[in-house]
Amino acid sequence: MSGSAVFNCGTQFSHTRRATSGLTYTVEFSTNLSAWNPADVTIVSVGDPDAKGVQTVTLTVNNAAVDGKLFVRVRAE
Repeated sequence: MSGSAVFNCGTQFSHTRRATSGLTYTVEFSTNLSAWNPADVTIVSVGDPDAKGVQTVTLTVNNAAVDGKLFVRVRAE
């Protein structure tokens, strides 16, 4: 399953998801795009589902960048 991500300044970002999909969402991070690990996240907000059942989740990733690099992805299973 794919999702959209909107990156803001710092390590806070938002993604959209179906509220009743039954999927588990895992936020992962990488500093080199080769090795991915579970991210240390703080949930900032979870929006109410819209008429189509889509909600926006805003997170802060607390992992540190290495050489200014920090990549984030959301995996849905």
